[in-house]
Amino acid sequence: MPTKAIDPTTSPRLSKELQTLLDEYRALREEMEAHEAELSRLQARQYAIKGEIAALEIPPLKAEMEANNEEIAHLEERKRYYETDLKIREAQKKELLRKQRNRRIFTRGGMLESFLQDPLIMTDEEVHDFLLEVFRMPEVDTLLRKVLERCRENFENVSEEDSETEPE
Repeated sequence: MPTKAIDPTTSPRLSKELQTLLDEYRALREEMEAHEAELSRLQARQYAIKGEIAALEIPPLKAEMEANNEEIAHLEERKRYYETDLKIREAQKKELLRKQRNRRIFTRGGMLESFLQDPLIMTDEEVHDFLLEVFRMPEVDTLLRKVLERCRENFENVSEEDSETEPE
């Protein structure tokens, strides 16, 4: 019996790999935002120091300015690192979703082909027309509605069980 593929784009229960990528993505995003805030704070501080120096005609505070410039450069480098890492993780997420979709399509296509008596002699258009005729039958429509209703109930029950077992 073939296993049931769950579409992570319509399901609140994502695959473990996708959930891990999403968690890492969120953590990196938060860290990047913290670094951006720190960078903005330091840039504002640097601007204020330059203004004080100009207004008071005090010799430049080179040591503090150099330290701030080094820290700004370091934070900008970290920001670029996190932005690159974020792009990589987004690409990985996209690839994982594509692989899951392809697997689902191949699995279900194989199931369909196993019910056709001689699938090799039928064209894609003939299979499409055949499926249109079958799914327009009132009996099939009724059966499909019942099956979908049962699947939705099962899905809701599983989702409720998962939310009850998750730690708070």
